[in-house]
Amino acid sequence: MKKIILTVATIMALGSCSSTKNATTSSLTNMAASQLLSSLTKNSSMDDITKLFGLLDLNKDNSISKDEAVGDVASNFDFLDSDKSGGLGLAELGGLLGLLK
Repeated sequence: MKKIILTVATIMALGSCSSTKNATTSSLTNMAASQLLSSLTKNSSMDDITKLFGLLDLNKDNSISKDEAVGDVASNFDFLDSDKSGGLGLAELGGLLGLLK
């Protein structure tokens, strides 16, 4: 009985830990971003890029870092980072549309 109570208490403590919540949120966001990214076509619009930007910009600093990039954004990061700032702005992320054509 003590083991069960201890296990439940540990799980509750981990569940309330903000770093655990952030990791779970980050994973779900990356999955959603990857799904959206894989659905982009040559007919996609800047609205789609804006949605993708919102999903990838995890820390909401209006820039996508290499750590936040996934999939084709990550593999083309240096090409898309036209100003070589180390982060992608919305306009730079829009360069993905040119790669799809």
